[in-house]
Amino acid sequence: MKKLLKFTIILIIGFFTHSFKESLDCENLKTGEFIYFDPNSGSECKIIRTPHSQIEINKKRNLKIEFSIYWTSECEYELIYLKINNRAYDNMIGKKMTVKILDINNNTISYSYKLDGFESKAEMIKVK
Repeated sequence: MKKLLKFTIILIIGFFTHSFKESLDCENLKTGEFIYFDPNSGSECKIIRTPHSQIEINKKRNLKIEFSIYWTSECEYELIYLKINNRAYDNMIGKKMTVKILDINNNTISYSYKLDGFESKAEMIKVK
C-alpha cells in the first residue's frame, strides 16, 4: 500500500511539473535598447523601443526604419512599418510583422517573426 501511495504522489508531481511550463516575463522588453545582427548586411542593427514605437537603425546600410508597436499578449507584438529613410523600401509602409518571444536567457531574447508569408527566427540582445 505504501508503494502504491508513493508511486501515485510521484506520478502527480511529475504530471504537474511537465504540464505547466514556466511562463516568460516579457514586461521589461517593452521598452529599451536592443541590438541584433542583420544577416543581409553583415552588420549590427540598433533598436530603440518605447511603449508605442520602435526605431531600427543600421548604420552600415544607412537605413532607419520606424514602426508602431502593438503588444497583443505578454510576449507577442505586431510591428507596423511607418517610415523608412530609403525610397526603395516604400512598398513596406503599412505592412505588419508579427513577433513572438520564444525564450529569454539573461539579456538574449530568442524570437520568431512573420512578414508576408515569410517566417524566421532570430535573436536580439537587450543593452539598456
